[in-house]
This record gives sequence, C-alpha cells and structure tokens, in this order.
Amino acid sequence: MAALHRRIAALEGELLRAHEAYEPGTVSDPPQTDLVDAFDQFVRAAPEIAATVRALASLNAYETAFLEEFDDIVVAPAQALGPATRIDPLAWWLTQGGEGLIALVRRHLPAPPAGTPPPTSAVSPVRPPRPAQSTPRPRR
Repeated sequence: MAALHRRIAALEGELLRAHEAYEPGTVSDPPQTDLVDAFDQFVRAAPEIAATVRALASLNAYETAFLEEFDDIVVAPAQALGPATRIDPLAWWLTQGGEGLIALVRRHLPAPPAGTPPPTSAVSPVRPPRPAQSTPRPRR
C-alpha cells in the first residue's frame, strides 16, 4: 500500500506543477513536452491505481461512473486503435481526471502509516517559464 501512496503522491505533484505552470488557455497545440511527459506518467500509473480502488472500495454510482469515464478516456485509447474520443485526454486530466482519481484514493484507501516520510515525486520540479501576458486574464 505504501508504494501505491508514493505513486499517487507523485501523480498529485505532477498535476499541481502542471496547474501552476499552465493557466487555462495557455496549453499550446501540440502541448508542451513537460506537460505531455507528466500526462504520460499518469497514463502509465493510473490504471493500476484505479484497479486497486475498484478492488478495495465500495464505490457509489458517481464514483463508478467516474471510473468508467476514466476507462473510456485513458485506458481504452492506450490499449487499441479505434475511433478517437471526443474528449481531449490531456485536458480531461488537467481539469477533472487527475484530481478525481486522487480524491478516490484519498477517500477509499487507508492512509499511509503515521510517521511515514511524505512521498516525493521522481520528476524534477523545474517548470517552464510562463508565457508573456499582454492582456489581463479573468481569475479562476
């Protein structure tokens, strides 16, 4: 279980860094490399995390629907070539998927033992510079 908590903490750290580095509307097309790398980490680790939550938790209808959406957006496209999803997986991860999975883990799996050092991300916290801002943006 400690390994699972380290993985989820690393994913949470990457998501927080992405939110700090990229304001809504500043993700380029194609997306910045560091953002793609962080999303790739999520895609590789999240299916195992979701499977653990499914196996150990009694989920309500909303949580079950979230994990079904997760499968459609993250797992299915990675497993087979087929019609593209209408939802941008990276945008979904940034806006709801990453936080949604983290919340499920926090809600349903036992916390790490007291006194356990906090997990750290294996990825450098270096962030790209923010783009120049010419007009004020509305606050989130």
